[in-house]
Amino acid sequence: LALLAAAEQAPDAPQIASAELICHIEDLKTDTQANVLLDASRKEIIVAFRGSTNLNDAVYDAMILQSSVTIGGKDVAVHTGFWKQYASVKHAIFEVVQNLQVQTKGHATVVFVGHSLGGALAQIAALDFAGSTVAALGSVPAAAAPRPSVACYTLGTPRVGDARFARAHDAAIPDSFRIVNSEDIVTRLPGCILNYCHAGKSVLCDKKDGSMWVEGESKGDCPLRSLIRTWKDELLHEWQFWRSLVCFNGIQEHFDVSYFEALKMVVVNVLEELDPVVEEKAAA
Repeated sequence: LALLAAAEQAPDAPQIASAELICHIEDLKTDTQANVLLDASRKEIIVAFRGSTNLNDAVYDAMILQSSVTIGGKDVAVHTGFWKQYASVKHAIFEVVQNLQVQTKGHATVVFVGHSLGGALAQIAALDFAGSTVAALGSVPAAAAPRPSVACYTLGTPRVGDARFARAHDAAIPDSFRIVNSEDIVTRLPGCILNYCHAGKSVLCDKKDGSMWVEGESKGDCPLRSLIRTWKDELLHEWQFWRSLVCFNGIQEHFDVSYFEALKMVVVNVLEELDPVVEEKAAA
């Protein structure tokens, strides 16, 4: 998922065997890129956003003050830089996806994916699509382009908006999962003290032992979603942040390669746990 948006530029980028690259979308001014793929066998339209790769992206990443906008019919506040980058490619993405929706007769799920900055753009786009008719910005009649089914899967995503954005996203997209690799520092930013909240269900992975914690299925509350309520919480949050930064763990674990290793460990762990169950069923 992390490198799907680079498929056109990077020959070694991972591919989905059954998915066809439909088009590459890019805005040169904001340096925002996305690939749109169609997996006919799985009935999925995949929109993959590229993460941060250069100084221009860093400039937009630094625009942490929130902008009040309407996304998918909901009044919310989101990171200004993320919103500007998404808005620069929104019309082009809507146009391509609406045509694919007509081609698939509305039976395909629109899946938004991305790593880091790409994950933030994916979350905004997912809410936008979930609350909109895909024909709204294109030339295809609205009656011919039904409201799509939407899913969102991201890796190493920073906080994107305020509590209203998080609530709207979670209500509109039940199938939204935000994968976090151990102490990835980017997933702790921007801070809750700046009125930011995480959207999507947290999936916490640990490549050390291959363990996985899924919000809503595993016990306990998500440590990344909790709001800072007291000065003690604030001190603990600051300590965890600087420890990850100084030890370099928080930066290293944000890299897409590190996510690949963590997910590989999780899959191996799950398969090992399933083996006895499979053998027991076979014996029965």
